[in-house]
Amino acid sequence: MTVFNGAVSGVLFVPPYLIGNGNGQVRNVLTDPVAIEREQWLLGQIAARIGRHRRFMGFDLSNEIHWFAIPLGMKAAQAEGDAWHTALFDTCEKVAPGKIHVSGIDHWPWQNDAYWTRHGLATSGTMTANHTWAGWTQVIQHYGALSTSSTHYSEFFIELIKAFHTDLKRKVWIEETGVSTVWMDAADIPSWTERSIRAMTSCSDLFGITWWDSHDLNPKLSGYVDLEYDLGLFTNDRKLKPIGRTIRELIAEFDRHPPEPPGRATALVLPDDMIPVKDFGDLFDPFMKLIDEGTRPAIVLKSRTTDPAYLAARGIETLLPLG
Repeated sequence: MTVFNGAVSGVLFVPPYLIGNGNGQVRNVLTDPVAIEREQWLLGQIAARIGRHRRFMGFDLSNEIHWFAIPLGMKAAQAEGDAWHTALFDTCEKVAPGKIHVSGIDHWPWQNDAYWTRHGLATSGTMTANHTWAGWTQVIQHYGALSTSSTHYSEFFIELIKAFHTDLKRKVWIEETGVSTVWMDAADIPSWTERSIRAMTSCSDLFGITWWDSHDLNPKLSGYVDLEYDLGLFTNDRKLKPIGRTIRELIAEFDRHPPEPPGRATALVLPDDMIPVKDFGDLFDPFMKLIDEGTRPAIVLKSRTTDPAYLAARGIETLLPLG
């Protein structure tokens, strides 16, 4: 259950608990002690009511809470963002022990030194959840709809995240991904979807893939950007779309024959202090070049390259420095 949404589909929602009654100012959702206390209280109240429901998997702290904080001018140092995660995940485990607790984050914090550290994102919560959108990141527009870079973008991000994991069995959840006719022709969407999903399932320790979203928006609802209206697997009147049939067929196939991820014996070496994908040419393009050459690469931090036990545990035999 996602709790502290803030921004959903480009619309900001400011919950009353953040608004000061005396001055109308909005408290910082990530750093204000009163706000955090109220957030912890809310998690406890929700858990008390639905925590034992058989469909309750756990808490997702937010939907890309940074996209709520940025336009409202809510600043937070990376240490403060990491502390917010720690405090709220501790509360999640206290009020709903043993459940899956994550924080829904997209590419932006991974590609910017802001709000959270990459190490913090890769070690907090039960697993690492990420929203991978090849359209929002301009990959589709830059490389082409059915290019290797476009269809393997989510695979790349899974392997990038795993480079920062300290628990080698920690899972990655692609908690949100999708595609719109704003980014590519409708005829290409089923093929893009199949290729993208198959690429993701080539990664070990993948918990799951959640597609955004189930149904197209009702066109009578105004105010959303154009691409938000046709992201569904069904039309708004509940008719299965070609993309929905593609995913249905893949689910049936994977039920019969679960994917068996290949080993990734070759790894690109990422300098620890380098901001990944600040420029496509730094890490992203070399990753895709290897795929085009027939190699499924891993990514490893430079600081881990002198740890033979770590490399052996990941099955890494060949290290390729960047540049």
